[in-house]
Amino acid sequence: MNLGGKRFAVLDARAAVFEKLLEHDKAMRDCKDCIVLDPKSNKPYLRASRICEARQQPEKALKFLKHAIQVTPASQLDPLRKRLPALQKLV
Repeated sequence: MNLGGKRFAVLDARAAVFEKLLEHDKAMRDCKDCIVLDPKSNKPYLRASRICEARQQPEKALKFLKHAIQVTPASQLDPLRKRLPALQKLV
């Protein structure tokens, strides 16, 4: 794993911890850093979507979820597509 991959892994893990601790600002910052490091990974977009949903920001949550869907392999799309209708109702 290269340095960028290690940094991504550390930031992703830390974002997960911050999300569990309800430290949404810190978690979101790490998600955005992960997106810069690997814009083709769906993990930071999904986490950012959940954080925005918890913050009562459905428009942003939907935006992140749609981006996650764009970068997710077709074989893994079903769980993501199931979240769409609920978020779309909130917007």
